[in-house]
Amino acid sequence: RITNFVYINDLLFLRREEESQRVGSIIISASVSGYNRSEILDPPVHLTFMKNPDVENGTNATCSFWDPTADNGFGDWSSRGCALVNETEEGVVCECDHLTNFAILLDVSPKANETSVSVGITKTLEALSYIGAIISIFFLTLTIATYVSSKKLRSTEPSQLLINLCFGFLGIYLAYIIALHATAASGLCVLAGVLVHYFLLATFFIMAADAILIVNKLIFVFFKIRRYVAIASIISWSVPVIIAIATVAPDYKNYLEINFCRPYGIQFYVGLLAPFLAIYIFNWIIYIIIMVF
Repeated sequence: RITNFVYINDLLFLRREEESQRVGSIIISASVSGYNRSEILDPPVHLTFMKNPDVENGTNATCSFWDPTADNGFGDWSSRGCALVNETEEGVVCECDHLTNFAILLDVSPKANETSVSVGITKTLEALSYIGAIISIFFLTLTIATYVSSKKLRSTEPSQLLINLCFGFLGIYLAYIIALHATAASGLCVLAGVLVHYFLLATFFIMAADAILIVNKLIFVFFKIRRYVAIASIISWSVPVIIAIATVAPDYKNYLEINFCRPYGIQFYVGLLAPFLAIYIFNWIIYIIIMVF
């Protein structure tokens, strides 16, 4: 009795590391009742696969089978006992000397010229990012120095909030530069990611405080909030500390990434995106109120 199963995808055959090869066909499982799958077949079994068109740039097909003992028992694809008979643009013919779960692996690693182009683009974008960050840091520092050094400029509430906002942006750019270079050290990467997270939140809160000040000055002109800037500054710089700590505490590994240190996964959505959307919607409400009145 021959038993066959066909798997449309490889969700049941997960590997720890996909590297440069991906499953490029359906997966065929074949077995014979009373016959050990590991026994050598003579002659070998022939299998024909159609290439999966969803696997882009897949080349150099490899006939493979699922070996549950590979990768220290985690399982992986192996080509042992299988050979490529024929390959066309549409399909592949394989032969294997045993029965198990079969598929073809396609090489999806970038070609040499694609890699060089990608590296060139990446370096160009990095250079532009550094130039933009350095220019922004220079002018933010100049703005802070100008306002702080002039008593007339720093005496008004909008100017004081502007100074706070400049410090927030300055912190973002400095933390951004650190985060770019901290990916190799996990501890430093987490710290840089938390700093990026914190300064972004602080900047959002200061923007919300500025919106409240504008509506107070333009509409509620007879209602003055005493020491508003001091209160707004304390809230804007302290609440993000609580949010950042509460976000990183459950799982600091969600701040680790190979390209850039910042919150990922649920930490990103709850700890960063949700506060941003709340303040963004709040500022739009303030804008509408100002336009109506």
